[in-house]
Amino acid sequence: FTILTTEDPNLTTESSSNEGYMKIGELARKAGCPVETIVTLKEGPLQAPLRDIGNNYRHYDKPRLEKLLFIRRCRSLDMTHEEIRALLLAINNQGKECGPIDAIINAHL
Repeated sequence: FTILTTEDPNLTTESSSNEGYMKIGELARKAGCPVETIVTLKEGPLQAPLRDIGNNYRHYDKPRLEKLLFIRRCRSLDMTHEEIRALLLAINNQGKECGPIDAIINAHL
């Protein structure tokens, strides 16, 4: 499922790569954030790049772009890192109790 849709043409989940992977610079451009942000997040919620094909390039896929866009939207609502982490955990645990998640979201709307 898609975490986020956006009307901003600069924030897109489409990759120019034939394989559906993008380098960190392309990911940063599409997400509208600095490369340094991605480097910082890859140790946490964004997780390490999917593959390193022997040329020292990090490659990211569409789900990681969607997760990065989701994190950016949460930060634009002034959510804390802990709140974002809880929302990301809830996305991974679909079908569980939604009360705490609703409370986080309602506090920022």
